[in-house]
Amino acid sequence: MFCVNRGADVSFDKLNYHYYDAFAFLKGRIELYGVPASLRRSYYNPIVYVTFYFLLTITGPLVTNMDLTIIQSLNYIIVGLTTFFLVRRESAWYRWGCIVIATIIALASPIALSEIGTSFADIVSSIPVIAAVAIVLSSANVTRPMLLLSGLLIGAATGLKRTNATFAIAFGAVCLLCAPGIGARIRAACTAGIGLVVGLIAVGGAWGFTLWTRFGNPIFPFYNSIFRSPDYPPSSSADRRYLPEGVLDGIAYPFRGRSKSCRSRKLPSATSALP
Repeated sequence: MFCVNRGADVSFDKLNYHYYDAFAFLKGRIELYGVPASLRRSYYNPIVYVTFYFLLTITGPLVTNMDLTIIQSLNYIIVGLTTFFLVRRESAWYRWGCIVIATIIALASPIALSEIGTSFADIVSSIPVIAAVAIVLSSANVTRPMLLLSGLLIGAATGLKRTNATFAIAFGAVCLLCAPGIGARIRAACTAGIGLVVGLIAVGGAWGFTLWTRFGNPIFPFYNSIFRSPDYPPSSSADRRYLPEGVLDGIAYPFRGRSKSCRSRKLPSATSALP
């Protein structure tokens, strides 16, 4: 009901590239990607927007909001499951209390509230990331298949949306720190790394290869100062509008998400459709 009452998603991202990227991908219009849409964003992996494209095309905005909300709600189920794994040895009251509190915190997350029911990929690609954490926490003895599967999920999430690479780095660091003994840590990190690479290639490899063959840059137009594609200026194409302005600003970021002054605030409102 929250998403329905809020109305249709008319964010800048949806209007400028979420819907169009999937359309252009399905119609084979890569040569025209950057013309009608937002140039840098138009070369993200469009696979993550295909479901949204078909839902909106077939069912319309209202049903699309509801369907996306159902899909995105998997995050909260997995958060509850992850919490259960963390406190499964405690009393029943303590377990259920922690599960309820963790789920409420997840539901009240500023980014989750602003993106639930919308076409943003963050709250969709987060599902395999949280699932990977749940798998690792599901047993006191983490096996290689569990690490492999967790790495596969995080790799797939990174293939869907490149910003999830931060979680891939963090997951590798956890593998190096948590296993008993140097040898076990290296084996754990390598196992997770293999899964990560396989997941990344499986989900994002085809699109990266397409960009490489067309533009000479598998993550075009980003880091073009390294790849030197002739189709874009030789710069790293970093968007510094949303970077913290200092240490204190960075610490305050999670707590300012509900503020209208927050630079990274995303709301499906008419004003957000303006560049």
